[in-house]
Amino acid sequence: MSQLMKGALAEALGLFCFTFVGAGAICTAVAGGGPVNLVAIALAHGMMMAINVAALGHVSGGHFNPAVSIALWANGRSGLKLTVVYVLAQVAGSFVAAAALKQVFPAFVTAAPFLGATLPGAGIVPGVAFWIEFCLTFVLVLAVFGTAVSPKGPHGLVPFAVGGAIAVDILVGGPLTGASMNPARTLGPVLATGNVQDLWVYIAGPILGGLAAGWLSESLLIPGGKK
Repeated sequence: MSQLMKGALAEALGLFCFTFVGAGAICTAVAGGGPVNLVAIALAHGMMMAINVAALGHVSGGHFNPAVSIALWANGRSGLKLTVVYVLAQVAGSFVAAAALKQVFPAFVTAAPFLGATLPGAGIVPGVAFWIEFCLTFVLVLAVFGTAVSPKGPHGLVPFAVGGAIAVDILVGGPLTGASMNPARTLGPVLATGNVQDLWVYIAGPILGGLAAGWLSESLLIPGGKK
């Protein structure tokens, strides 16, 4: 198996685990009938991504997010072919996870929480949701570039930094937009349920937020640091 295919498999596996655990935590919380524990959902997503980065990052580079892959490509740190393959693998892994959750929580296919879908909260219009996702993803990708990409970054802290950024972003944005920060994480439940409500928010917001964070990192925080 080529290194590209090994990397793609790692990316797909990472998104399968991330969506199954993260979206699954939302479904489990709703199925329990009590109040949804935002801290538990934030920790489920954050810790699972930290595990992905620690366990699989050395195989693929630890993207696990189209917004990260595209930001790395835009800054000359990965090739177009690798980026396309990784993004497709990420979406595929998330879809398989959502399909598995569909079997576990069949009642949530056509009703909230739609297999852990990321959707705007009450009173949040799509335009506001876009900017929230933009800012949340900016924080996440800034953490990726500052720890994993920067030559002077604390590389040993990458899993903690990435997982921590996801967790704190969910604590802020979870009730507002679902705090996707990851188009693949959003697309898994979308493809499994067919619920495409405000899908553009969760594609455009994270990608543009990631691009902004990547540009800022390369321009100000990693001067002359491109490979």
